[in-house]
Amino acid sequence: MKIFRSRWWGLILAVSLVLGLAGGIPTPVKAASLVVDDSADDANAHDWLPGNGVCSDALGRCTLRAAVEETNALAGADTITFANSMYILLDTTEGQLPAITDQLRLDASSVWDTADNRPGVTVNGGNQGLPGLDLLASNCEVYGLFLFGFGDAISVYYPSNTIGGTLQGWRNVIAGNSGRGVFIYGTSAHHNVVRGNWIGLSITGDSKQPNYNGVVIAGGAYENTLGGDTYGQGNYISGNTNAGVEIAGDNTDGNRLGANFIGTPAVGSSNVGNGAAGVAIHHGPRYTQIGGSVGGVTGNLIGYNGQEGVLIWDAHSNWVEVNIIISNQTEGVYVTGGAGNQVLRNTIAGNMSNGVLVAGAAATGNSILANSIVANGGKGIELVNGGNTELAAPTITMASASGAAGTGCAFCVINLFSDTTDEGETYEDFANVDGNGNWSYAGALTGPHVTATNTDAGNNTSEFSAPKTIQFSLYLPLILRSP
Repeated sequence: MKIFRSRWWGLILAVSLVLGLAGGIPTPVKAASLVVDDSADDANAHDWLPGNGVCSDALGRCTLRAAVEETNALAGADTITFANSMYILLDTTEGQLPAITDQLRLDASSVWDTADNRPGVTVNGGNQGLPGLDLLASNCEVYGLFLFGFGDAISVYYPSNTIGGTLQGWRNVIAGNSGRGVFIYGTSAHHNVVRGNWIGLSITGDSKQPNYNGVVIAGGAYENTLGGDTYGQGNYISGNTNAGVEIAGDNTDGNRLGANFIGTPAVGSSNVGNGAAGVAIHHGPRYTQIGGSVGGVTGNLIGYNGQEGVLIWDAHSNWVEVNIIISNQTEGVYVTGGAGNQVLRNTIAGNMSNGVLVAGAAATGNSILANSIVANGGKGIELVNGGNTELAAPTITMASASGAAGTGCAFCVINLFSDTTDEGETYEDFANVDGNGNWSYAGALTGPHVTATNTDAGNNTSEFSAPKTIQFSLYLPLILRSP
């Protein structure tokens, strides 16, 4: 009997081994919640047995490197948290952290430094130019880290990932990296959200600690969101060496920026503008929404940057709407070579050059409507080298507190403004030009000067007209004398 049983067990064991090697017995699917308990990163910091559900290196430590290796080996949604605050310096010989290849929540919010309101976990790339966190999976989340000393700090190549958030401890500080703070790239990178972070600012939020670029979206990445619908959801993207936000390349379409502060400090009043444009859209992107009311996204504050507030270069059908664009070192908005863009209902003030500049024969059909444009160093709106066909401005022949009249291009739309000089500080209303080139408006105007723009059927908007001073009627009292 003993011999009989031993033979059967041997056969069962052999069959099980064959089936296991052939995939006949599936590997158990499981997910893990791992807790990093050691800041070490050395030759021993790798996970001892990836896939067993336990984070442990050769010395029994759960390091960040070991935790990522372990979660990559497990199927399902995993979580990595931290036992305590820690400073992790990547070892120069071990190289970059493993790319994240499975759904992961990397969450340091539980060890947030509440006393100083800053991340409790710092990860220093050692200024080796190495990538930081590479997200090669969907539905990942990254909260509460201070990332510096990398090349690109966070790179996103897959959809539906979340970087930062609005709850306490969810903010990431992404600063002092030689490449991009956040890089979203490729046609698989869509519907990602970057929210509530400081990108290019020091951990105290009041001074520059620049990345080269703050956020770059490129390579066909589409419908990603920076910020959100309310100001609590916005990022501070300031202090970076080049652009604050760069959106580049054909088919990099439908990306949205809302409620961000681009060029201003999170704390204090120091000058922390980005070195180049606050936002640069170039070489092909369409349907980018910078601010605006579509989908509930609110406006951005874009100010104090070293070049333009917003640059649109060889890009078409983008919207710049309900933003505050102030005190940038060149133009507030510069459109060159791009057609069909819309600049609507923004405040564009105090920029060192023109409020809005449209340049080049290919830059046509760019509508500039209902904005408050005031106190810029150049013109309020400047058209050069065929920009917007260099459509002529209208003429105002009469202006009073109760209306205005003049001439413009036939069947164009007149936008009327009040201003103290020759721009368009206060948008008043619009009027239609008839087929003979005449228009009139009956309604209150505050002045003291009135200006106007033409917009034709092709959506080209002109420069501002010469200002017309409101003429106030003076009624003298009738004095009756006794005979």
